[in-house]
Amino acid sequence: MQGSTAAFLTVRSWPLEQGEAFGREEDASAAKVCILGKTVVDKLFVPGAPVLGEQIRVKHVPCKVIGILSGKGQNSFGQDQDDLILVPWSTAVRRLAGTQSDAVGQLMIAARSPGQVDDAEREVTALLKQRHHLGDQADPDFQIRNLAEMQDAMKQSTQTIATLLASVALISLLVGGIGIANVTTSVSWNHVLDKNWSVHTVLGITQLASDAADSPLTKRKTTPLLMTGIAYKF
Repeated sequence: MQGSTAAFLTVRSWPLEQGEAFGREEDASAAKVCILGKTVVDKLFVPGAPVLGEQIRVKHVPCKVIGILSGKGQNSFGQDQDDLILVPWSTAVRRLAGTQSDAVGQLMIAARSPGQVDDAEREVTALLKQRHHLGDQADPDFQIRNLAEMQDAMKQSTQTIATLLASVALISLLVGGIGIANVTTSVSWNHVLDKNWSVHTVLGITQLASDAADSPLTKRKTTPLLMTGIAYKF
């Protein structure tokens, strides 16, 4: 479940497949309405059943379904983007969280063009420092993450790990003649997305050695290993 404004769909370039989005009126009144992702629809409703106008219960609050998001699939971190319930921000804060706070946990911002991303970052940083009463030279008490930079960093890390694994395979072959049945080596990489979400990836390889590698029963001497997990910290 995520609380946001109607601008969320514009920033994410995420059109509706059916229905309509909530607006300022629903946000101002903390309306009991919601928009569902495709995965949530598939989990809650049988195929062909009406969805728009139906009510679902989010925690203890009944919410009327007014829209269905188009499918996006998994993001680059393997997370199902369609597993989402979107409600007005005020509904999430006042009705679901039960607070009157105006604190915002996360802002999503889209630049008008790729060439304006750096300027947008500088302007957002300056504005947040002003709102948080921080001087120009003070360390910010917030984080700004550029999704393009995060994807580039993941790509570079993956290439580095692949190079390391190639070296490990060579070392495994060299030590195979000293009585070792197999050698398993793995490299793990953990990337923190924000204060709650993180991605953990393990790449490994097992190389058979000596008699085990030469056995006529052996069909594969090298076995790769790849595991990726997404963790959420409460």
